[in-house]
Amino acid sequence: MKRLGKLLSDRGSITPEQLSRALAHQRLAGGRLGTCLLETNALEERDLLRGLSEQLHVPFADEEDLRAIPQKTLALLPARAARRCQAIPFRALGGELSLAMIDVRNLALQDELAFVTGRRLKVHIALEARLFEALERYYGEECPRRYVQLVDRLNRTRYLWRGEAAATASEAETATAEPGWSLPPFTAPAPAPPPPLPNPEALSMVPEPPLATAPFGGTTVPLEPLPAMPVPQAPFTGRSVPFSEPAPEPEPVPAAVPAPDQTPVPVSPAQAGEPPSRDAIGAALVARLAVDFSRVLLLAVRANRLTGWLGAGADISLDTLASLAIAPEPTSILTTVRDRAPFFRGPLPNLPSHHALAAVWGGRLPEDCALLPLPVGGRTAALVYLDREPENLGTLDPVALRELLAAAGDQLAAQIRRRKAGSRPASGR
Repeated sequence: MKRLGKLLSDRGSITPEQLSRALAHQRLAGGRLGTCLLETNALEERDLLRGLSEQLHVPFADEEDLRAIPQKTLALLPARAARRCQAIPFRALGGELSLAMIDVRNLALQDELAFVTGRRLKVHIALEARLFEALERYYGEECPRRYVQLVDRLNRTRYLWRGEAAATASEAETATAEPGWSLPPFTAPAPAPPPPLPNPEALSMVPEPPLATAPFGGTTVPLEPLPAMPVPQAPFTGRSVPFSEPAPEPEPVPAAVPAPDQTPVPVSPAQAGEPPSRDAIGAALVARLAVDFSRVLLLAVRANRLTGWLGAGADISLDTLASLAIAPEPTSILTTVRDRAPFFRGPLPNLPSHHALAAVWGGRLPEDCALLPLPVGGRTAALVYLDREPENLGTLDPVALRELLAAAGDQLAAQIRRRKAGSRPASGR
């Protein structure tokens, strides 16, 4: 039997470079090659299903087959057997039962399922992410976190493509016909008067432990720790908005950043006489990421809202970033990453919250971006947005990115502890 990677490459569904990238991701994250191909955006799920069907010589069950299964069909397979065998019955015709499975070559499982259901089986191959989604929907088996993120992205991408296709078809039929699926254009909120930019004081971060090195795209740039470094003044366009962690007293307003024609002088904690501030840590993180990405944004998490904190990159509006306040929808990528997903990569669907974010740089939704949570003290304190517009992201190393953000989060947690300790009154004797 031909290997899946070679079969897809021979079919022209993927390139050798995409296969190599997916195999490298598989060595890092584990799992099936098909899942890794989807996670690295190498191909669409329908192309993967066709390849699996050709490789295994069985028909495939796609997301439409598993979307709305009649209850009487589901009742043919008990929940315990469905969960253990990782199988979903989705169509019953006469004495034949169509069954979606991951391991279609396991004849022992098929014999058991035929005995339990009392039907003649017609086995279909399904993507493991879609099958786990169906097991959670119909049989209450919790979907592993990795597949929750992948299914969310696949569903949003399909929803966006369907909406765009409907709108295009409607416009082509008649100018007076009702438009297809679309949302009204987003109008950015009125900008607030810009406060002074943060002073990038004390930008040293203790590298504990040293970060792994990995290329982020066409040019190999090592992921190094964050020793004392100046924030690049030309591209840096940040604004400081405090985190939502409890604070005994408001932070003092930072001093203004030097003008672009002035030479910035990095200030170390020893020179400043105090540890690095929260904004200095955030500015150092943004400056490090700006080496590899054309746009970098930090969005502070405040209850059910996301507010602009810091940013760097072309076309970023300081006023819009300073006044940014987003209450993301439950279906928003921002909500998914804030609440549970460790990493997202792909296009931002056509939602108001995503338009609000895109208004920071002019309003165009990115075709390929990344979003990650910035953990501080066990909770998501901020979201990190990255893109390389107008180009795609190319090769990314999610593990190295998360290590970088974890190091920054440790520094922020230490800063919060120091501030709280300093606010406690000294006990007298």
